[in-house]
Amino acid sequence: MRSSSAAMWFVAGVLACVTASVWPDGRFVLRAEGDYGLPDTALRIPSKGGSPLLECAMEWAVDLGTVAVDAKGLPKPSQRCVDNDPSCDHDPTPGNCTFWVWACAGASDSRLACPAHAVTSSTVLGPKTSAPGFKGLAGLALAQALLSADPTDGSGEICSALVAIDVPLKKSVGIKTITSLAAGGADKDSLTLACKPQ
Repeated sequence: MRSSSAAMWFVAGVLACVTASVWPDGRFVLRAEGDYGLPDTALRIPSKGGSPLLECAMEWAVDLGTVAVDAKGLPKPSQRCVDNDPSCDHDPTPGNCTFWVWACAGASDSRLACPAHAVTSSTVLGPKTSAPGFKGLAGLALAQALLSADPTDGSGEICSALVAIDVPLKKSVGIKTITSLAAGGADKDSLTLACKPQ
């Protein structure tokens, strides 16, 4: 994976070139701090929503321990975490699940026979930053963390800083994004993260 220090970040539609030293992780997360790296690439979730050949333009890396898969062995667009399960809940507070999420753009994905794409921009469609409570906070954190790979080459994956998304017990948050490709077309994705009781 390429370092996030080389990423071109799209924040609320404004292009800005930043490095981790300029924008520390605390700027992109709700509570977590520090550089935790990425979970195994097998945990990338393409989140169905368009042509399989475009699905890998944007994928989510979620530190879940175990990813729920469909009959074809592909990650489901809805994932869950049991409250206080340390493999997926990254806070010790009962009644709340903290998901660790990274937005990753521009990679190939052999599971989908999807080639790497040059990406020009990514936008969060939901949750809206104006939504009340935890959903609005999640929308703000995601909007700050979305990135674009170098639009001229499509030579590999670039991932955002860690985003910690808090979801109250028995609640869920739906993430919707659209990622535009330099060659034309777009990858529309949706991912639901739910916090379940023990």
